[in-house]
Amino acid sequence: MRTRSTLFLNPIAIGAALIALDVAPSVVASPAAPTPAEVCGMLSGADVKELLGKPAKAEPKEDNTGSTCLWLGDHASLSVTVETDDLLKTKVYAVKNQTAAERFEYMKKEVAAKRAKGVPGIGDDAVWQSNLLWVLKGKKVATISINRKGTFPADDLPGAKAAAAKVVAKL
Repeated sequence: MRTRSTLFLNPIAIGAALIALDVAPSVVASPAAPTPAEVCGMLSGADVKELLGKPAKAEPKEDNTGSTCLWLGDHASLSVTVETDDLLKTKVYAVKNQTAAERFEYMKKEVAAKRAKGVPGIGDDAVWQSNLLWVLKGKKVATISINRKGTFPADDLPGAKAAAAKVVAKL
């Protein structure tokens, strides 16, 4: 049989828990995860035209690891994905409890080690692998790819670096 004191204590315990939850995120919060539309907003129409040679429409989407924006042109495409700790907790390909920085280090060390080269001067660390530029900035990782029809992927590093500089400034 329930007593009045038990019923009285439950709301107090619940209230204390809610207060604790309200305070905790400000202490341990990770950077906010951008939406795909926000990722698209990291590059202007003029930026995209300069990088691809022609204007291209931004197509925001969620992918397997983060928020992505894809611009498709007639002869080139540009993709920007931003991963954060919050996004990685909900994605299929993320390792359980892996942070964005840990994912970057894993990609740098394990996946891209044999084919990757460091790219100094962008973010906290950056690696170019095949046609992907991985950039670590704080607790966020940006992956930038420019693909041009008829070119070898390594030829797109200058364009990827130009896009990365603009994206990283907004992370």
